[in-house]
Amino acid sequence: MRTKRIKRKKEILDVDITSLLDILVILLFFLLQSYNTSEVKMKVPDKLNVAQSLSKNNAKKTIVMQITQDKKVFIDNEYIGKTNNQRTIINQLSKSKEMNKKAKGMNDKDINIVFDQDLPYHIVKSIMKTANKAGFSNFHFIVQGGS
Repeated sequence: MRTKRIKRKKEILDVDITSLLDILVILLFFLLQSYNTSEVKMKVPDKLNVAQSLSKNNAKKTIVMQITQDKKVFIDNEYIGKTNNQRTIINQLSKSKEMNKKAKGMNDKDINIVFDQDLPYHIVKSIMKTANKAGFSNFHFIVQGGS
């Protein structure tokens, strides 16, 4: 006897992608949560232990002044001198301020400052006074974001 093969009609299978969409939405949510829109890019010098914070505010794109643990001052990633050399710091800040004002049209009262977390308060206060003498009145302290 011959066995007859029964031809079945091919059915279109439905694929349920609801669970896949749920996973994609969750991934998108977490990616958007961790997205950082800060435009500030900088190199962190040696011996600069940046303080930790849970702050969510982003820094403004302007001049960046960094002060290391051994009191070295960097302005826009360029070594300027020690913290006790106020005249040199004021001159360099004024020069950077004019360059930023012409090139980028930014607010010339803003400055981003990165302090080593172990610096004594009197150094922080002195640097802020020095920056103020150079014409900066809006201080934005850069810290390392926590998780």
